[in-house]
Amino acid sequence: MPRWTAQARAKQAAIIRQNKPWEKSTGPKTTAGKNRSAQNGFKHGFRSQEYLQLRRALIMQSNYVRTVEKLIALKKTHKKREPTGSPQFLTPYKQQQLSRHGLLHRTTQTTRAV
Repeated sequence: MPRWTAQARAKQAAIIRQNKPWEKSTGPKTTAGKNRSAQNGFKHGFRSQEYLQLRRALIMQSNYVRTVEKLIALKKTHKKREPTGSPQFLTPYKQQQLSRHGLLHRTTQTTRAV
C-alpha cells in the first residue's frame, strides 16, 4: 500500500470534490437491499438478548463459586475448638487450659483429688 504524500492527498481530494460521489448515492431501493444495509453496523452477536442473559448467568455463577471458595478457605484457616470430651480423660493442665478459654463447661469439670 503506497504512502500518501501531501501532494497526492491534495490531488485525490480535488478529484473527489469534482466528481461529488455523495450526490449520486441514493442507497438501496429493494427490500432485500435495505435489509442487507441495515446489517452494516452489525459485527457480532454480543449485544443480543440471549448473549446478555447468558453473560449475566455466567457472572452470577462465577460470583457464587468465588464465594464458596472463600468460605472453604475460611473454614480451613479457622481454628478448630478442642474437643472437650469426658473430663476424666483430660489432664489437669489440659482442663485448666480448656476452662480458661471457655471450652470446658463448669459442670463437667472434675476436681483433682489431693
